[in-house]
Amino acid sequence: MQESLLTHPSMVREMNPGRILIVQHQGRCNKLAILLSIDSRSKEKTYKILLLVSGDCDLAGKKEDSISTKLLGISQLEKGLFYPTSKVNHAVVLIKAKQIWQVTRNQLKIEADKIVADWDNRQIPRFR
Repeated sequence: MQESLLTHPSMVREMNPGRILIVQHQGRCNKLAILLSIDSRSKEKTYKILLLVSGDCDLAGKKEDSISTKLLGISQLEKGLFYPTSKVNHAVVLIKAKQIWQVTRNQLKIEADKIVADWDNRQIPRFR
């Protein structure tokens, strides 16, 4: 259902870089994210986002189980936004439409290309 809503023409116009999203990532719901770009070259669209995470979070580790995360997500929607427990960090990740829980009305003025380029530079080992 989320995939069909995000492909509706009026929603496609609203999905611009800088749009604030609430997403589910690695079994945690209600994480704040900023949309950077949409890759529609493949059959299923992927969204590149800047995600707020805890500093102790391992981004490469978990694979998500769709049934358990959907059940978890329904219960987590009522609990409020995700707040990191330790130091706050950020990551640029790719997600699918089914991981987007909510598209907010708020949009930030950002330069998404510069954010992605800076993130790519920080992934080079000598700059870590």
